[in-house]
Amino acid sequence: MFIMYSYIQNLPDSVVESARLDGCSELRIYGQIIFPMSLPVFTATAVFSAVGHWNSWFDVLLYNSSGSWDTLQVYLQRLLLEVQALQMIQDQHMLYNKFREVSPITLRAATTIIVTFPIAVVYPFLQKYFVGGITIGAVKG
Repeated sequence: MFIMYSYIQNLPDSVVESARLDGCSELRIYGQIIFPMSLPVFTATAVFSAVGHWNSWFDVLLYNSSGSWDTLQVYLQRLLLEVQALQMIQDQHMLYNKFREVSPITLRAATTIIVTFPIAVVYPFLQKYFVGGITIGAVKG
């Protein structure tokens, strides 16, 4: 909320003043001027929130004790914990039969790619809003 508040406060006052001079109501000023100019900060906040929810495996673990609504992150977390537990087992034969040539580092890298892929797919569609926000908030010399 603080990021959105500071972004909207830094928008040029002249735009709002000119809209008032043209006879716009406060609702119309916010709906047709402030809101479209604030799309970059709204998009950035939405991406931060989405990434936070996408990576939240602990909430699902707490609130879904039955395991019937587990998410991808819970399965990946369990997989990582199983691999770490297997690393502690002294019996090399059991380790060899369970995961033949998969090291924990390789599995960790693979889960990182799986979790990052949806964000990487969505980001190019939202990138135009970030670029627009950078140019609007830039200091002109």
